[in-house]
Amino acid sequence: VSTQSTWGKLSFMESTQQTVNFLHWNCLANCYCNIKSFPHVNPEYVEWDYRTKVMSSILSKLDFQVSSFFEIDHPEGYTEIIKQKGDFNVRFFRKPNSDDGLLFSYNKAVFKSIYELCRQYLPSETERRNQFFYFNLLQHVQTKKYILFAATHLKAKAEFAADRTAEIKELLKELASTLNDLSEKGIQDIPVLLAGDFNAEPTEETIRLVREANFVSGLPEDVITTYKVRDKEYKRTIDYVWTRGIENVKCSIPLDVSKLEHPGLPNQEIPSDHLPIQANLEL
Repeated sequence: VSTQSTWGKLSFMESTQQTVNFLHWNCLANCYCNIKSFPHVNPEYVEWDYRTKVMSSILSKLDFQVSSFFEIDHPEGYTEIIKQKGDFNVRFFRKPNSDDGLLFSYNKAVFKSIYELCRQYLPSETERRNQFFYFNLLQHVQTKKYILFAATHLKAKAEFAADRTAEIKELLKELASTLNDLSEKGIQDIPVLLAGDFNAEPTEETIRLVREANFVSGLPEDVITTYKVRDKEYKRTIDYVWTRGIENVKCSIPLDVSKLEHPGLPNQEIPSDHLPIQANLEL
């Protein structure tokens, strides 16, 4: 597997007839974005009207045929932005006990959907989980090749590491079962892209399990994907685009946050406390 990563000021990749671009982003739900949560940033940068304009500008420049956006609580606004880029099918799944959720989209001129699954994680010993995972098996219209796109947003906070491990075990088990069922139906050796906000550092058990399932990360482990300042600085690697069975993958992140200084994200250029990750996949 060949992986490459680049970062620089809004350095975006273009797809070709032989490649497809995928975009993952935790977009920071408006219900979580306020001056109390981000006390050190310019108050203008947490306002929804400002963030929408910046987000629209960034997404208009990005080339993607498939996307998974998390922490979406204004799905109609994001749907409008995406559909300006082409004939996209946009699917929105709200978390059971929250205002936000996942918005998944794909360009119908490039892909058609064969199989879809969205499932809430099983309850823990103490509570019913608010997180879920999503699968969509897409077939490339031109080449007839298949790719299974999987997306998830695992439980946050350090004290819930065991919950994240349980969640990823459940996802990987269901993924194996799904691929087995598809194989029995004659769709075999399906490449997989797994993306999301895992809320887990590269050294955690959750991430070890993903690697043990033969997934390869498209970005180096030292690339920071979220940066915020609250009671202290939080520079973390918790967003990932993993692939399995795809020979050539190039990942790009538009801003190297290790060069950022106080007060972190969101800022004038990035309207979320997370960074988008773009993956270019060779068919």
